[in-house]
Amino acid sequence: MKTRIAPHATLGLAPAFAPLALSPASIAGGAPVNLLVNGSFEEPDLGGASFVYTVAPGWAHGEDGSMWLFNRPDPTPDVWPSAHDGVQYADIGNAPAFGSLRQTVTVPDNGVYALSWWNSTASSIAGTGATALYTVSIVDDNEAVVYRGDFAAAWGSPGFPWAPGGTEVFLASGTYSIQFLPTNPPFTWDVLIDDVWFSPFAGVCGSADLAPPFGLLDLTDVNAFAAGFVGMDPVADLNADGLFDLGDINLFVTAFNGGCP
Repeated sequence: MKTRIAPHATLGLAPAFAPLALSPASIAGGAPVNLLVNGSFEEPDLGGASFVYTVAPGWAHGEDGSMWLFNRPDPTPDVWPSAHDGVQYADIGNAPAFGSLRQTVTVPDNGVYALSWWNSTASSIAGTGATALYTVSIVDDNEAVVYRGDFAAAWGSPGFPWAPGGTEVFLASGTYSIQFLPTNPPFTWDVLIDDVWFSPFAGVCGSADLAPPFGLLDLTDVNAFAAGFVGMDPVADLNADGLFDLGDINLFVTAFNGGCP
Protein backbone atom coordinates (compact mmCIF):
# COMPACT_ATOMS: atom_id res chain seq x y z
CA MET A 1 0.00 0.00 0.00
CA LYS A 2 1.32 3.43 -0.91
CA THR A 3 0.78 6.61 1.02
CA ARG A 4 -0.47 9.73 -0.71
CA ILE A 5 2.10 12.50 -0.75
CA ALA A 6 2.52 15.81 -2.49
CA PRO A 7 5.16 15.48 -5.25
CA HIS A 8 6.60 18.94 -4.63
CA ALA A 9 6.35 20.65 -1.25
CA THR A 10 8.39 23.08 0.81
CA LEU A 11 9.01 23.42 4.49
CA GLY A 12 8.00 27.08 4.38
CA LEU A 13 10.34 28.10 7.19
CA ALA A 14 12.41 30.62 5.22
CA PRO A 15 13.29 31.38 1.58
CA ALA A 16 16.73 29.89 2.16
CA PHE A 17 15.28 26.38 2.34
CA ALA A 18 15.03 24.70 -1.06
CA PRO A 19 11.91 22.73 -2.08
CA LEU A 20 11.81 19.12 -0.98
CA ALA A 21 11.38 16.39 -3.57
CA LEU A 22 9.07 14.10 -1.62
CA SER A 23 9.39 10.42 -2.39
CA PRO A 24 6.69 7.72 -2.22
CA ALA A 25 6.28 5.92 1.11
CA SER A 26 4.61 2.71 2.21
CA ILE A 27 2.95 1.98 5.51
CA ALA A 28 5.23 0.16 7.90
CA GLY A 29 4.36 -3.18 9.46
CA GLY A 30 5.96 -5.24 12.16
CA ALA A 31 4.89 -6.60 15.52
CA PRO A 32 4.41 -4.07 18.33
CA VAL A 33 6.31 -4.25 21.61
CA ASN A 34 4.40 -3.55 24.82
CA LEU A 35 6.21 -0.92 26.87
CA LEU A 36 3.95 -1.64 29.85
CA VAL A 37 4.67 -4.25 32.51
CA ASN A 38 2.01 -6.85 33.31
CA GLY A 39 -0.47 -5.38 30.82
CA SER A 40 -2.71 -8.44 31.05
CA PHE A 41 -2.71 -8.50 34.89
CA GLU A 42 -1.53 -12.12 35.04
CA GLU A 43 0.86 -11.32 37.90
CA PRO A 44 0.62 -12.20 40.69
CA ASP A 45 -0.96 -15.55 39.89
CA LEU A 46 -4.05 -15.79 42.09
CA GLY A 47 -3.82 -19.57 41.99
CA GLY A 48 -7.45 -20.03 41.10
CA ALA A 49 -8.87 -17.66 43.74
CA SER A 50 -11.87 -15.76 42.39
CA PHE A 51 -10.64 -12.29 43.40
CA VAL A 52 -7.95 -10.82 45.65
CA TYR A 53 -7.06 -7.29 46.75
CA THR A 54 -3.34 -7.23 46.10
CA VAL A 55 -0.36 -5.45 44.57
CA ALA A 56 0.20 -6.15 40.87
CA PRO A 57 3.71 -5.64 39.38
CA GLY A 58 3.97 -2.46 37.34
CA TRP A 59 0.61 -1.04 38.43
CA ALA A 60 -0.57 1.17 41.29
CA HIS A 61 -4.14 1.66 42.47
CA GLY A 62 -5.39 3.54 45.51
CA GLU A 63 -3.33 4.98 48.34
CA ASP A 64 -1.64 1.69 49.23
CA GLY A 65 -0.94 0.72 45.62
CA SER A 66 -3.20 -2.35 45.70
CA MET A 67 -6.06 -3.30 43.39
CA TRP A 68 -8.74 -5.90 42.98
CA LEU A 69 -7.60 -8.67 40.66
CA PHE A 70 -10.15 -11.13 39.32
CA ASN A 71 -9.44 -14.67 38.13
CA ARG A 72 -12.05 -15.88 35.66
CA PRO A 73 -10.69 -18.73 33.50
CA ASP A 74 -14.19 -19.87 32.58
CA PRO A 75 -17.20 -17.82 31.43
CA THR A 76 -19.69 -17.00 34.17
CA PRO A 77 -22.74 -15.76 32.24
CA ASP A 78 -24.66 -12.87 33.76
CA VAL A 79 -22.24 -12.51 36.68
CA TRP A 80 -18.58 -11.56 36.00
CA PRO A 81 -16.92 -12.03 32.59
CA SER A 82 -14.04 -14.36 31.90
CA ALA A 83 -10.79 -12.52 31.14
CA HIS A 84 -10.28 -11.13 27.67
CA ASP A 85 -6.64 -12.26 27.71
CA GLY A 86 -5.28 -14.98 29.98
CA VAL A 87 -7.34 -15.65 33.11
CA GLN A 88 -7.03 -12.42 35.17
CA TYR A 89 -8.10 -8.77 34.87
CA ALA A 90 -8.26 -5.61 36.99
CA ASP A 91 -11.34 -4.13 38.66
CA ILE A 92 -10.72 -0.38 39.12
CA GLY A 93 -13.92 0.31 41.05
CA ASN A 94 -16.78 2.69 40.40
CA ALA A 95 -15.80 6.15 41.68
CA PRO A 96 -12.78 8.52 41.65
CA ALA A 97 -12.51 8.15 45.44
CA PHE A 98 -11.15 4.63 44.95
CA GLY A 99 -8.09 5.93 43.11
CA SER A 100 -6.79 5.43 39.59
CA LEU A 101 -5.13 2.47 37.97
CA ARG A 102 -1.80 3.83 36.78
CA GLN A 103 1.64 2.89 35.51
CA THR A 104 4.73 4.95 34.74
CA VAL A 105 6.30 4.27 31.35
CA THR A 106 9.36 5.59 29.52
CA VAL A 107 8.94 6.79 25.95
CA PRO A 108 12.35 6.20 24.33
CA ASP A 109 11.95 8.32 21.19
CA ASN A 110 9.80 11.12 19.82
CA GLY A 111 6.97 9.60 17.81
CA VAL A 112 3.41 8.33 17.64
CA TYR A 113 2.41 5.79 20.30
CA ALA A 114 -0.68 3.62 20.45
CA LEU A 115 -2.48 2.92 23.72
CA SER A 116 -5.08 0.14 23.62
CA TRP A 117 -7.08 -1.87 26.14
CA TRP A 118 -10.30 -3.85 26.66
CA ASN A 119 -13.11 -2.89 29.04
CA SER A 120 -16.19 -4.50 30.55
CA THR A 121 -18.36 -4.41 33.67
CA ALA A 122 -20.27 -6.88 35.85
CA SER A 123 -23.66 -7.67 34.37
CA SER A 124 -24.98 -9.06 37.64
CA ILE A 125 -24.64 -5.55 39.10
CA ALA A 126 -25.12 -3.34 36.07
CA GLY A 127 -27.49 -5.33 33.89
CA THR A 128 -27.02 -5.91 30.18
CA GLY A 129 -26.58 -2.61 28.32
CA ALA A 130 -25.61 -0.56 31.40
CA THR A 131 -22.36 1.39 31.32
CA ALA A 132 -19.54 2.12 33.75
CA LEU A 133 -17.90 5.49 33.06
CA TYR A 134 -14.17 6.14 33.24
CA THR A 135 -11.41 8.35 31.82
CA VAL A 136 -8.01 7.48 30.37
CA SER A 137 -5.18 9.99 30.65
CA ILE A 138 -1.52 10.26 29.70
CA VAL A 139 0.34 12.66 32.00
CA ASP A 140 3.93 13.81 31.58
CA ASP A 141 6.51 14.11 34.36
CA ASN A 142 5.53 17.77 34.88
CA GLU A 143 1.95 16.65 35.67
CA ALA A 144 0.69 18.11 32.38
CA VAL A 145 -2.10 16.11 30.75
CA VAL A 146 -1.09 15.36 27.16
CA TYR A 147 -4.12 13.14 26.47
CA ARG A 148 -7.51 12.61 28.12
CA GLY A 149 -10.46 10.61 26.83
CA ASP A 150 -13.85 9.70 28.31
CA PHE A 151 -15.10 6.12 27.91
CA ALA A 152 -17.96 3.87 28.98
CA ALA A 153 -17.46 0.19 29.77
CA ALA A 154 -20.44 -2.04 29.00
CA TRP A 155 -21.31 -5.73 29.09
CA GLY A 156 -22.94 -6.40 25.74
CA SER A 157 -23.84 -10.05 26.29
CA PRO A 158 -22.44 -13.15 28.05
CA GLY A 159 -20.78 -14.17 24.79
CA PHE A 160 -19.23 -10.74 24.10
CA PRO A 161 -18.52 -9.07 27.45
CA TRP A 162 -15.41 -7.08 26.38
CA ALA A 163 -15.10 -4.03 24.10
CA PRO A 164 -11.90 -2.39 22.81
CA GLY A 165 -10.64 1.09 23.60
CA GLY A 166 -7.64 2.94 22.27
CA THR A 167 -5.97 6.07 20.98
CA GLU A 168 -2.84 7.22 19.12
CA VAL A 169 -0.91 10.25 20.31
CA PHE A 170 2.38 11.95 19.44
CA LEU A 171 4.74 12.00 22.43
CA ALA A 172 8.18 13.48 22.94
CA SER A 173 10.71 11.20 24.59
CA GLY A 174 10.37 11.20 28.37
CA THR A 175 8.49 9.69 31.28
CA TYR A 176 4.69 9.47 31.37
CA SER A 177 1.98 8.08 33.62
CA ILE A 178 -0.86 6.16 31.98
CA GLN A 179 -3.98 6.39 34.14
CA PHE A 180 -7.45 4.81 34.22
CA LEU A 181 -9.92 6.61 36.51
CA PRO A 182 -13.50 5.44 37.24
CA THR A 183 -16.00 8.32 37.14
CA ASN A 184 -19.29 6.60 38.04
CA PRO A 185 -21.09 7.58 41.27
CA PRO A 186 -20.15 5.39 44.27
CA PHE A 187 -21.97 2.10 44.78
CA THR A 188 -22.76 1.64 41.10
CA TRP A 189 -21.08 -0.78 38.70
CA ASP A 190 -17.35 -1.33 38.42
CA VAL A 191 -15.00 -0.72 35.48
CA LEU A 192 -13.05 -3.82 34.43
CA ILE A 193 -9.81 -3.44 32.44
CA ASP A 194 -7.72 -6.09 30.67
CA ASP A 195 -5.00 -6.51 28.03
CA VAL A 196 -3.51 -2.99 28.13
CA TRP A 197 -0.91 -2.23 25.46
CA PHE A 198 1.30 0.82 24.94
CA SER A 199 3.65 0.64 21.98
CA PRO A 200 5.13 2.60 19.07
CA PHE A 201 2.37 2.95 16.51
CA ALA A 202 2.89 0.02 14.14
CA GLY A 203 1.72 1.90 11.06
CA VAL A 204 3.63 5.12 11.60
CA CYS A 205 5.99 6.28 8.86
CA GLY A 206 8.97 7.08 11.05
CA SER A 207 9.93 10.35 12.71
CA ALA A 208 8.49 12.50 9.89
CA ASP A 209 4.93 11.26 10.46
CA LEU A 210 3.96 14.03 12.87
CA ALA A 211 0.25 14.66 12.25
CA PRO A 212 -2.98 12.75 11.58
CA PRO A 213 -3.76 10.79 9.55
CA PHE A 214 -0.84 8.69 10.81
CA GLY A 215 0.57 6.23 8.31
CA LEU A 216 0.45 8.96 5.65
CA LEU A 217 3.24 11.37 4.69
CA ASP A 218 1.82 14.63 3.30
CA LEU A 219 1.76 18.39 3.79
CA THR A 220 0.12 18.08 7.20
CA ASP A 221 3.36 16.53 8.44
CA VAL A 222 5.44 19.27 6.81
CA ASN A 223 3.23 21.95 8.34
CA ALA A 224 3.35 20.27 11.76
CA PHE A 225 7.14 20.22 11.65
CA ALA A 226 7.34 23.84 10.49
CA ALA A 227 4.96 25.04 13.20
CA GLY A 228 6.78 23.02 15.84
CA PHE A 229 10.15 24.32 14.72
CA VAL A 230 9.07 27.97 14.81
CA GLY A 231 7.23 27.50 18.11
CA MET A 232 10.10 25.47 19.65
CA ASP A 233 7.76 22.57 20.33
CA PRO A 234 9.27 19.15 21.20
CA VAL A 235 7.48 17.67 18.18
CA ALA A 236 10.15 19.31 16.00
CA ASP A 237 13.15 18.45 18.21
CA LEU A 238 13.82 15.25 16.29
CA ASN A 239 17.22 14.56 17.83
CA ALA A 240 15.89 15.40 21.32
CA ASP A 241 18.84 17.63 22.21
CA GLY A 242 16.75 20.59 23.38
CA LEU A 243 17.80 22.69 20.37
CA PHE A 244 15.92 23.65 17.20
CA ASP A 245 18.48 23.89 14.42
CA LEU A 246 19.62 22.46 11.10
CA GLY A 247 20.14 19.08 12.73
CA ASP A 248 16.39 18.73 13.22
CA ILE A 249 15.62 20.02 9.73
CA ASN A 250 18.04 17.58 8.14
CA LEU A 251 16.57 14.68 10.11
CA PHE A 252 13.04 15.61 9.04
CA VAL A 253 14.00 15.94 5.36
CA THR A 254 15.85 12.60 5.43
CA ALA A 255 12.99 10.81 7.18
CA PHE A 256 10.35 12.28 4.88
CA ASN A 257 12.24 11.51 1.71
CA GLY A 258 13.01 8.01 3.01
CA GLY A 259 9.32 7.23 3.28
CA CYS A 260 7.97 4.34 5.30
CA PRO A 261 10.26 1.36 5.92
